[in-house]
Amino acid sequence: MAHLALYREYRPQRFGEVVGQEHITRTLRNAIVQGRLHHAYLLSGPRGTGKTTVARILAKAVNCLNPQDGEPCNECEACRRITSGEALDLIEIDAASNRGIDEIRDLRDKVNFAPVELKYKVYIIDEVHMLTEPAFNALLKTLEEPPAHVLFVLATTEKQKLPITILSRCQAFDYRRLSADEIVARLREVCGKQGLKASPEALAAIARHADGGMRDALSLLDQVMAYAAEGEITLDMTLAVLGTAPLDQFLALDGHLLRGDVGAALLWLDEMVRAGKDLRQLVRDYLAHLRDLLLVKLEAGAQVLGLPAEALEQMRARAEPFAERQLIRAIRLLGQAETELRLSPSPRLLVEVALIRLTGLFTGAAADEGEDDGTAAEAAAPSRRRRQEHGEVRPQGASQATAPGPAGPGDPGEPAGGQATTPSAPAPVGAGVDRVVEAWEQVLGLVRKARTSTYHLLSTTARIGGLRGNRLFLVANSQVFAQLLRRPEDKRIIEKALERAGLSGLQVEILAADEAQGKLAGLAPAAPGAEEKPAAERPDAAAEGDGPLMERLRSIFPPDLIHEEDEEGS
Repeated sequence: MAHLALYREYRPQRFGEVVGQEHITRTLRNAIVQGRLHHAYLLSGPRGTGKTTVARILAKAVNCLNPQDGEPCNECEACRRITSGEALDLIEIDAASNRGIDEIRDLRDKVNFAPVELKYKVYIIDEVHMLTEPAFNALLKTLEEPPAHVLFVLATTEKQKLPITILSRCQAFDYRRLSADEIVARLREVCGKQGLKASPEALAAIARHADGGMRDALSLLDQVMAYAAEGEITLDMTLAVLGTAPLDQFLALDGHLLRGDVGAALLWLDEMVRAGKDLRQLVRDYLAHLRDLLLVKLEAGAQVLGLPAEALEQMRARAEPFAERQLIRAIRLLGQAETELRLSPSPRLLVEVALIRLTGLFTGAAADEGEDDGTAAEAAAPSRRRRQEHGEVRPQGASQATAPGPAGPGDPGEPAGGQATTPSAPAPVGAGVDRVVEAWEQVLGLVRKARTSTYHLLSTTARIGGLRGNRLFLVANSQVFAQLLRRPEDKRIIEKALERAGLSGLQVEILAADEAQGKLAGLAPAAPGAEEKPAAERPDAAAEGDGPLMERLRSIFPPDLIHEEDEEGS
């Protein structure tokens, strides 16, 4: 005989076997015993929590020839036929694929026929929220006053989508997600019946991954059993099947981020990707890990985690260096990244940028994470006003390196001019580089519109190094950031933004900090204040023939339309 999935093999056959929904099963049992059966029930709640299972048990209980305290006997002919799926009077309808008015009209026509073999004809309509509006309207009258031999059971995961006219005609029961302890107890029982051993940590990992759904938990256990074959189910086996990184890996990442070791964090990500981890699942798992750290930090929340004692102690030790505010911002940041991953053409780059920003957040080097709640920006305002009064704030577009000044604790993470430089960073060099500096804010804005992740990487980890002819040198803070910015797609976005900002023809070359000195040697520094004079007023503009106006004209018009003449005496 073919293998039967665990969630089907161990589907509850009595109300008493249903886990975690006593408020529903007890009410239905009492209704059957007292003869207070309603004609329509609505079962709503998360997937895999027992809605269809209870609907089938209810069908057996109302048709059972030997009911016992509201429970079906599972031995009579009616119970056996319903359990085997052979009963003609139990009609299950999938509203996701039978959602039109024609299907409901057919139901309405047949509902008046008496049952063939049972006392009640039971209609179970699964995913009822998928019915169309005309179908709901066609169902209303039948649902309000069905024949005495008909019982409707509607099941849905999205109760809020049902019309109020449907809700008012049903007795509604809301299912709840199962706790990790309830799921673990059921999994341990199934393992015992299957003759397999499983470590408590493995079962706890399955329970956490199932997110409150017993069907999901049993399906995962079935998969892990196949992986373990005849051996004991261990935590490592379970994590391998789930595609989840073990706790030790996340604790290691925490350490990299707290030390500000961006290179180690990116190498960690590369190791996870090479191991076949899905990026979205990895981000979701790390989000859950940060949530666990936050709950442990709050102490009272540690009770809801359901972690083994040893893992809980590890989490407490790791949570110590974090501030609650940092963890909340980190969760917001990663949550935004997880949302953007769905549509991003470069998901890995998005995750890498998120890790870079988390490093700045946890080390206190990037206050721009305050944009998540606006508090950092408010804190920075007084500091900026004081610096403006003392003339310490540079005009927009000026290079950060030209006017070094102490950064206040509340300054935004993106410096003026959008360059991620330190106060000791050298000024951009090369003839004409002032044009790039003046347009850099516009360039960053265009990059941000093209791709947010590239903007964050460019604005926080790179600066303008210099200009030699048509080659623009951008200097990254480290070799790791340089490698990220050298990706063809990111370079193309930057060059396109330069072109749209009026700096066409420039080719971008990304340098690491240790490469910049050799590459930029020999380039003359830009004249201080050169950007303050119009090109026409510069004494060397005519000699150079390379002023901003001529460059702009050359970028717009073809060469055969431009004629340059020297006017003597001018």
